[in-house]
Amino acid sequence: MKHTECNLPRCKNSEWHHVPGDGGFGPECEPFKLSAYECEWRRPVMYGTRAASNCAACGGSGYLAAGACQVMIGIHTELYPGIFVFDMLSRAQCDNFLLKISEQPKSKRGPNSMNKYGLILDGSLLKEAGKFQRKFVRPIVAEHMPDVTKLAREPYAFVVDYGMKTQRKLDSHFDSSAVTLNVCLGGEFTGGNLVMYHGQRRYQIKHKIGQAIVHRGRYIHRAEPLKSGWRSNLILWCSERQ
Repeated sequence: MKHTECNLPRCKNSEWHHVPGDGGFGPECEPFKLSAYECEWRRPVMYGTRAASNCAACGGSGYLAAGACQVMIGIHTELYPGIFVFDMLSRAQCDNFLLKISEQPKSKRGPNSMNKYGLILDGSLLKEAGKFQRKFVRPIVAEHMPDVTKLAREPYAFVVDYGMKTQRKLDSHFDSSAVTLNVCLGGEFTGGNLVMYHGQRRYQIKHKIGQAIVHRGRYIHRAEPLKSGWRSNLILWCSERQ
């Protein structure tokens, strides 16, 4: 397997990449396996911590909000110029987040002028969103967006809901943010892809539960119509500190 664009150190098995963190791998963690496509065509970069199935720090739940596991074995991929994609949450974490959302009092208005269905996060959920910003967004900004200065302490965080009988799509727009994080929390759906525009180019990204997309807020984008089912997404609008 070729590794033409991959600069991460490899062990003897060329399909595995050791991403050093706090002295290397311990007995409770394991490397993250990259597909041949990712190794040959994409640019992998360290972005966070992920625990192995036998990791005592999180009981195998997946990515750690508190970063208890000190070994970094994840990657984020610059899928298109300035557009980053990575697996951020496990299915169990997504389900748990949706449960917490269901327990929060409903907003009297939609999350923003274009999304009429969803919830503005507050309290403990907003604090958790702040952790996501620090853990997942800031490293990408520091590495790839040098023109973005310090981010505000907390993002404007909300959940948007799409459904066949509510809101099926979202028209082209840009966000009121310097950087946006968009992660699919759950749903059973077809269609509804995210379409991003960068210059004269048009990129299409299929949502996957637990997968996050990070992009500059000024990039024009839209959500294609759902063909069936429903979907909920967590959105963080991360602004620069004033």
